[in-house]
Amino acid sequence: MNELRAINDSRNSFYGKANVINEDGKTKLKSYSTIVAYIENDKAVVNGTYSPTTLRHIKEFLLQHGFKADNKSQIIEDYPEPEDTTPEETPLANHMKSISMVCAMGSLLSNTPKEQNTFDKRMLGTINGISFPDDFDTLPEEEKTKRLQLAKEQLA
Repeated sequence: MNELRAINDSRNSFYGKANVINEDGKTKLKSYSTIVAYIENDKAVVNGTYSPTTLRHIKEFLLQHGFKADNKSQIIEDYPEPEDTTPEETPLANHMKSISMVCAMGSLLSNTPKEQNTFDKRMLGTINGISFPDDFDTLPEEEKTKRLQLAKEQLA
């Protein structure tokens, strides 16, 4: 395993959060603790873009291996997940399950509904594609709790 160097990125380093692994005939990109992309037989596959930081890792990985990496939309279109991957096996599904567990643990650490809602919103916000209405923070805590609970139920 080798740390992904920041050559094409404006950052000096990815600080050990992105690593390249060569195994089983694949060159894999591990961002934080998840394999998010790989190259096999001169073909790149990206398993979702996740956070902005992980997207930076993916772009750098692709560029260093001679692939195009202009923006998120282009990456998703050009390097899709294999069709034989079941949803339960995708990194996004694993990420969602992890967030569900973290939210459950957060309920043990929160003393008030407001603390719980703030924690849940922050955790749910890490899932690519989830956004909150502009007025969400102005809603009563009871309504926030109801909406966040519905979102968390979709994660399981």
